[in-house]
Amino acid sequence: KSWTKTLRQYKSKWETQTEYGIRKVEIDEFASYYKKLGRPQNLVDASIDALDNHIRANPNGVNLFILQNKITGEAISGIGTVDCKEVNQSYYLMAFLDKKIAPPQAGLWLLNNWFLHCKSLNIRFANLGVIWTPGQPKGWKGFTEFKSHFRPLILKYQRPLFKITFSTK
Repeated sequence: KSWTKTLRQYKSKWETQTEYGIRKVEIDEFASYYKKLGRPQNLVDASIDALDNHIRANPNGVNLFILQNKITGEAISGIGTVDCKEVNQSYYLMAFLDKKIAPPQAGLWLLNNWFLHCKSLNIRFANLGVIWTPGQPKGWKGFTEFKSHFRPLILKYQRPLFKITFSTK
């Protein structure tokens, strides 16, 4: 109920449309779409490696979902999340989107699916990740704006202070 009006409309559109479906996939399929539609190529391999590490550490906690056109079979977008039941949290890890053909609702449909997944496992907190603040990459601004439509609780942490000392011996 706290979501913005636009997101509530996008959510209701999911219930009446028949062109798209969401399904859980394995890493190989997700990685192939991510490589095709994901971030700049220099970041793709690092992201897939991070995903592999999460799967090795918590194989049953990693969730890879894609939004797929039922007619053409094309993957439109996808999201990777990690469940941490010990802290009652699931967190956003990575996503991709084909901006040329994705409907405006694609991101919401995947996130709503993730929220329903969390609810089914009694996971209370869906961590949408970091938000843009001055001094961070400008590319984060759009995704932060998208996240704000969900009216999330934003926790601000003070940046850590590090003190590095060197031995003179």
